[in-house]
Amino acid sequence: VPAIANARAVLLVELDRPEAAREVLEQALLGADVPDLQVLLNLGIALERSGDRQLAESRYREAVTAARSNGHPVLVPALLNLGALLL
Repeated sequence: VPAIANARAVLLVELDRPEAAREVLEQALLGADVPDLQVLLNLGIALERSGDRQLAESRYREAVTAARSNGHPVLVPALLNLGALLL
């Protein structure tokens, strides 16, 4: 369930355990026909915090592209995080 995975991942990132958050979020994406955009955003955050900037950028871009196409509210935080990462 994406909502539960997101809640667990946020807690893990706050506890400075981004690698564990990454695992939770990657599991949440497995088998999904359409990825949950909040999961993608949080995965980008976990990846960035764990030092994998290249993959974090990829996840942020994926979230931005999908959010633009359907007006999803994750668009703004995904753009902000992507912009901050690229600075």
